[in-house]
Amino acid sequence: MRILLTSANGFIGRQLLAGLRTRGHAVVGAKIGLPPRSLAIGFSLLDLAIGISLLRRLRPSLWLDPYGALLKNLPMLVAIGVWAALEEER
Repeated sequence: MRILLTSANGFIGRQLLAGLRTRGHAVVGAKIGLPPRSLAIGFSLLDLAIGISLLRRLRPSLWLDPYGALLKNLPMLVAIGVWAALEEER
């Protein structure tokens, strides 16, 4: 049987890959890791910006919410930006 095993680089993935091969299966292990940090930072910023813009258009009253439903996201954008700048220096 042909099997595609994703995340074959973890502990369980390696064990499963070896076990399936010893039983005669044709196994292809795809080593899927975490995305690069720059990609993760970019998607975090994009996700937050899209969420803010959609909610701003659909429910503009959320800007005045006493618990800061939309307003609290602005410091998060700044925090992610600072995180991105500090990651670049490393």
